[in-house]
Amino acid sequence: NEENNICEDKISALPEDLLIYILLFLPTRDVVNTMFLSKRWMSIWKMVPSLEYKESKDSERLSVWWFLDKSLQQHKAPILGNLIIKLDERCPIDADINKWIANAVYRRVRMLKLMLKWSAAPIGLPPSLYTCETLVELYLSREILLDVPSSVCLTSLKKLELSEVVYKDEVSHVRLLSSCPVLKTFCVVRRRSDNVTNFIVEVPSLKILSYHNKDHILGDIDASLVIDCPALKLLDLYNTAGSCSSQNMPCLDRLGLVSPIWHPNENFLTPFSSITRLLLCVSHRMVDVFFSTPILLLFLFLAVYFHRLTVLRIFPFDTDWMEPLLLLLQNSPILKHLCIDSVGNVPLENIPLSWNPPNSLPKCVSSSLEVFKWVDYGGRTEEKEFATYILGNSECLKYAKFHMSCNIDLEKRNEMRMELSSLPRVLTSNLRIIN
Repeated sequence: NEENNICEDKISALPEDLLIYILLFLPTRDVVNTMFLSKRWMSIWKMVPSLEYKESKDSERLSVWWFLDKSLQQHKAPILGNLIIKLDERCPIDADINKWIANAVYRRVRMLKLMLKWSAAPIGLPPSLYTCETLVELYLSREILLDVPSSVCLTSLKKLELSEVVYKDEVSHVRLLSSCPVLKTFCVVRRRSDNVTNFIVEVPSLKILSYHNKDHILGDIDASLVIDCPALKLLDLYNTAGSCSSQNMPCLDRLGLVSPIWHPNENFLTPFSSITRLLLCVSHRMVDVFFSTPILLLFLFLAVYFHRLTVLRIFPFDTDWMEPLLLLLQNSPILKHLCIDSVGNVPLENIPLSWNPPNSLPKCVSSSLEVFKWVDYGGRTEEKEFATYILGNSECLKYAKFHMSCNIDLEKRNEMRMELSSLPRVLTSNLRIIN
């Protein structure tokens, strides 16, 4: 109608730069469809510097690849800021993916994300990608073969994510990492069939490292992980099978250990003594390794003194976690924040516990602990005794918070709430109990 036409005319009269900015907030398919609005709009969509192509959730629809192929050929923006491509098994195996990537490199792409979950074998990427001077972020996932040429040089790359890709050989990832002089963040998810046994991360500029071994068998002594990153500040390790060694990490501030380190050597644990934040998943494999061998027990919890640790968050998984926690408290003299959390759908009430109060009170409990949180509190005898121990001895405690387990009925929750409220406390700290 006339009112809509007037509104459309007003929008069409806006400067092209502003129209392009507005289109950045729309899905790519809708952006391309604006070409049918009027003559003014026929070419504007071609200048939008951010494109995202992903398969529809409707399994009966055709793959997005045909739309991608046609629209990318017509796209004219001289600089392509972001290009995101996510394809699944609906994509034909003869799709010319290398052509799309080469096109993006030619137009000075800054962020490239390629997820290829098709049924064909992993494919290599064009050599030009490995010398792209403008690339700042690169995400590669699934059926991609990382065949890194000798001439690789990614001078601007700051963030790299390799998720379940396949490597041409043992040195492909090493060659790639060594050619990223300003790399700050590296996230890798590995699978057992990726062709690499010894994974080496040696990057002088790296600050954040996340390493996840998705389906390697724990205890596989043939596998190894070597970390040598002097600027590293944040380190997250998931399911780290095989042997592990770390060195030259004086700046390390946070460690996330979400699985057992099966064969830690003497070089692995030493850099962790200076961390200020620790996230630790306590599983039976972790305890079996660290607690069945007296030398490892001594090295981990007695020789490694966490003199700067202020935040500790533990995730009990499938074993008694109280003894490991007490040992950590003994060796964390300035700890301020303690959180007992849950892992996914694993209820804490199913984990067997044994409470044995230590002979001496940990220094942090008596002189520095300020915040105590407990998620999925079940109210069992051992849990109540541990809570009593913390609340009754923490002279600096300012805040305590308990989340009740969702598997407990309302009547029992109210009873537990009364018990927690009546526990003796050194100070009248702010105590919150959440049903």
